[in-house]
Amino acid sequence: MVGRMLFGRAGGMVGGLIGSMLGGRGGGAMRGGGGGLGSMLGGLGGMFGGDDEKAEVPADMTEDQAAILIRAMLNAAKADGRVDKSEIDAIVKNLGEIDEEDEAFLRAELDRPLNLEEFLAEVPQEMGDQVYAVSLLAIDVDTINEEHYLKQLAEGMGVSADKVNELHDELKIARIF
Repeated sequence: MVGRMLFGRAGGMVGGLIGSMLGGRGGGAMRGGGGGLGSMLGGLGGMFGGDDEKAEVPADMTEDQAAILIRAMLNAAKADGRVDKSEIDAIVKNLGEIDEEDEAFLRAELDRPLNLEEFLAEVPQEMGDQVYAVSLLAIDVDTINEEHYLKQLAEGMGVSADKVNELHDELKIARIF
């Protein structure tokens, strides 16, 4: 199901989510050149334009990897302890054309309680940087709960404090380490 959503009609759910989460973060600055957030996100990076563009999903991304990135963003949205109906509606709206099954998947994921330990156990270690980056893109880090969540996520995924600080600097988000 997730693979069909991602590689189909509207440019893919991951691309839509990332595009909607970028908001006013100046995504265009991530386009191009070596290193940085764009290259770390693999095929997802370097494709962020403005608020209206959606990232493309790389052809070699598996359905499981795509689902992990989607869950990472949705889990980050839960980090402040609440995701209300208006936040869910905003995420779904920003995805563009999705069918009822896709919407049901998103809403079910958002309705699930946040369980970081369970999520970390499901994520391959080599996806740590990507998972952290999309999680950071998904939220405005403006509560202590969100900072705490991101610290736990980084530590659980083995993302170094230096890498975390680099990502925060690139996105002009206050450092947490």
